[in-house]
Order: sequence, then C-alpha cells, then structure tokens
Amino acid sequence: MKNETREQWLHEIAKIINGTLFKRRTIRGFSVKPLNLKKVQFNMAYSPNQRVKAHAHKGGVDVKLGHIGQCHYDYKVAGEKFETEIFITPNLTNQVQIVGVLIHEMIHAITKGHGHKTAFRWVAEDVGLEGKMTATSVGKELAKEIRKWLRKVGKMPHKKWIPANGRKQTTRMLKVVCEEGCGIIVRQSRTSIINYGTPFCPIHQEEMVVVE
Repeated sequence: MKNETREQWLHEIAKIINGTLFKRRTIRGFSVKPLNLKKVQFNMAYSPNQRVKAHAHKGGVDVKLGHIGQCHYDYKVAGEKFETEIFITPNLTNQVQIVGVLIHEMIHAITKGHGHKTAFRWVAEDVGLEGKMTATSVGKELAKEIRKWLRKVGKMPHKKWIPANGRKQTTRMLKVVCEEGCGIIVRQSRTSIINYGTPFCPIHQEEMVVVE
C-alpha cells in the first residue's frame, strides 16, 4: 500500500524496526522489547519547543547546533497525560539518515530515563548506530539493512522544507545545558560553539548541549 503521508511512512518503517532491531532480548542486563506503536505519534516537523528560525542561515538549514530529532514521553499538562511523540526535522532529505534518526528516537522511548548513557548506548551500539551518542550516525551494516527496508516500503512522500531566512542574529547567546538534568546552564555565542565546542558539565563531566 502506498504511503500518502510522511507520518504514515515513518509508522511503516517503525513497524519494521520493531520486528527486526527491537526483538525481545537482553543486552547487558537491560530487557529490550518492541514499542507499542499504537501509543506513539510520528511527526516530520519541528517540535513545539524548537526555535525554527534559529536553524536558518543563507537559505539553508544549520543542523549542527540544533536537534534533528526529539522524543517526548511520559509527560502531563494540566493533568492530561500525553502519548509518546517523536519529531524529525523536515529539512532532512536523505532517507537512510531519516531512518537513523527515527531509530535513535525510538531507542529513547525504549530506554526511558537513561538519556544517552547506559541502556541507550548499549541498545544503540547493538543495533548499529555509531559515533557520539548525542548525535549518532548509521553504521555501514545498518545502512545496508535500511536500504532493504526502503525498497520494500517505497520512497518517502517528502520534500525538504526550509524555514524563511530572516535577518541573521550574530550576537544572540545560545543556551547550553547539561543533559543529565543537574540544572547547570551557560550562555555561549554561536561562533564560540563552532570554533571551540560546548563546555563540559563540572558535575557529570559530560559535554553540554545547545537548546534551541
């Protein structure tokens, strides 16, 4: 069946991921099990808490300083409980990369509360994601598998979306936080981040991340 929307396409890929990468097993004592996809919403869009214009520059999109995917789970607003929401930014066009981001965010939903450490790292490395855990990439073998899935599911009905490029803000200080939730926040210029990277949290000794 042809997928009419990007979200439907993501759901079909997620079903394949569930049946292959997330089969029930134990990794270093952590029990892996497939997600209940009936309780997951997939979105090819900027998440509500992202500053869209912060990514725009010279007619393109700067993904180096922002998230290209987010997963929100187990949260409530005004007493109402929401299901898991996965967002993938619509400026991406490489379908292997898009699936890699989807896998990354699904692992967050499977390893709730682990951030990018312990169980998240174990599962990510086991399924074939590589590199820094806060910005994983698709390994060679996993890329081969993904291409097989793409031939089965078909091309994603998606065209790259680029936000309007307003006047570039060169002096705005970006918020940099510790992902472990210790509350440490610093402000750093975009130029400083590009040239030197973000600082390490003095408590957790982990590289801090930009919150757009």
